[in-house]
Amino acid sequence: MPAIDRIGHKREPSVLIMNVDLPQFPGRAGHEFLNTTCLRPLVERLGLVSLIHTSEQLAHSRKLEEAGIDLYAWTLSDWSDQRPDRPPTALSRRILRRGLRELLSFLGSLDLRPRDLRIQDYQFRNVAPALLQALGEQQWQVAVVIQSSIAQWLDYLPRLPATVLVLHDVRSLLYQRRARAAASFGRRLRYWLEARRYRRYERKYCQQVELVVTVSDDDAVWVRSQYRPKQVLTLELPVDSDYFSPSANESQVANRIVFTGSMDHPPNIDAACFFAQDVLPRIREQVGGAEFWI
Repeated sequence: MPAIDRIGHKREPSVLIMNVDLPQFPGRAGHEFLNTTCLRPLVERLGLVSLIHTSEQLAHSRKLEEAGIDLYAWTLSDWSDQRPDRPPTALSRRILRRGLRELLSFLGSLDLRPRDLRIQDYQFRNVAPALLQALGEQQWQVAVVIQSSIAQWLDYLPRLPATVLVLHDVRSLLYQRRARAAASFGRRLRYWLEARRYRRYERKYCQQVELVVTVSDDDAVWVRSQYRPKQVLTLELPVDSDYFSPSANESQVANRIVFTGSMDHPPNIDAACFFAQDVLPRIREQVGGAEFWI
């Protein structure tokens, strides 16, 4: 929605995105890289608050800046530079510190929020100076939060004209599915509790923001019925057809099936196992030399 300046002229909004996973293409969160860079020409200014943990991410961050995106990032070097050199401590002090860590761990177990949020509390502590810099340099009209696990960051922002929550996964559904597939009772119980926590947490922030974005129509239907947000938009994952177009210099291999996906993501693991165990044998009945590459 265009903003209105002081003399009544319409202008495109300034958008600030918060994403703990630095978008990089090709690579992790490549779809967010495409979404972010494609959004840049449509707005007056686009800022990205994120974290850089590796030299690979640092190299990809330059691509974002070259696309005209203002990057406000915490880097691992920031932590290394600020960490003081400490002399060796006495055994009694090490025991005391270990006891305090155990106490903090116990108190964390009493936290009724989803467990994923605890690490995001530390992430927010790291990225807070970069976020303050972004808020001090520009008057943003729209704040976009990528993934519900950092939706609580909105609580620390000044009130903006519009806020958007992007759900790559509906986390309550994700843990609900994990509970069904868990092999032990203990894991089923743990995942079920996490699903309950996430449902309460996600409902709160989906109703708080002006727009919820999902990546599938099925997720959109579920979010509308369970969370009842103000507005839901389905934005399918983008694909760079130029990058993924077949190369004329590469030979094709007949009867080879390739599955590409991040294999630390449970739904991808489930899909690959299902295909290998239940689908591939049927294919091989018709095509004996069929291969499945993950």
